Amino acid sequence: ENPLVSEGGDYTLVVTGSNGCTSELMATVVSDMTPPMITATGGELTCLNNEINLEGGSTTPDVTYTWIGPNGFNSNDQMPLINEAGDYTLIITGQNSCTSSMQVAVNSDMDLPDVSAQGGILDCADPNVDLAGSSNTMGVMYSWEGPGGVIYNEQNPQVTVSGEYTLTVLAPNGCSATAITMVDQDADVPDASAIGGTIDC
Repeated sequence: ENPLVSEGGDYTLVVTGSNGCTSELMATVVSDMTPPMITATGGELTCLNNEINLEGGSTTPDVTYTWIGPNGFNSNDQMPLINEAGDYTLIITGQNSCTSSMQVAVNSDMDLPDVSAQGGILDCADPNVDLAGSSNTMGVMYSWEGPGGVIYNEQNPQVTVSGEYTLTVLAPNGCSATAITMVDQDADVPDASAIGGTIDC
């Protein structure tokens, strides 16, 4: 009497009376099985940006968003804020209850740069020392801090004051590392003695 159908199209109901007369009525079943459109974007966590927003979108109107991620992460925000690397899956549900899903990756780049610093010795023969800073990490910036808080924004500055010097290198991912070196003073005056004498014929 009330059949369940699973395919769209035109259906005709025929009713036959006890007298053998019939009546017909046509009904149309519309099929709406189109999944919603979906776009999703992950990103990269760095020391500079240790939180990012996932980005989900759809040109299909009136959809709902569900994000699933590492360690039980679950959010119904379209662009949730996250701070953990891993794979995230966006599920979009349309008004017709059809769904689309897409997985994106969030990578982590929080490696600290390596750093090396070398000082030297100030003496009477050479009252200047060239500090030596180095790093195998590409694209780093160098900054030295010396006695009295003096700052040198170069890799190998020349200094004339003894004391402790701290080198900080900043990598493009926003991570930094430090190394400490010393500039020593050797200004000891050597002992000297002289004895005169008498010149005569």
